[in-house]
Amino acid sequence: MKFNFYEIVKVKSSSAEKYKEIKGQEGLILGRAEENNCRVYAVSMASGETWQITEENLKSTGKVGSRDDVYSGESMQVIVDEDSGEGSLKELPKTSE
Repeated sequence: MKFNFYEIVKVKSSSAEKYKEIKGQEGLILGRAEENNCRVYAVSMASGETWQITEENLKSTGKVGSRDDVYSGESMQVIVDEDSGEGSLKELPKTSE
């Protein structure tokens, strides 16, 4: 794979038409996959949207972000109802500050 996790990339200005609204913008690599010799990356954009972009439509900026740029470290717990299979957020105990 050409790009690494948390690498900051730029969408090429010559990119395919389907990327026209993000051409020239920078984003952070959150995921990557390869299938049938096609490399695709999940790129988090400043807008908060994550786009699936093929490798040939990206270029390196030489900059690298970090996991902390994306994830706050907060967590949640989900309770699954065994009868319905539906999930809901579990209320966590309040912490005193």
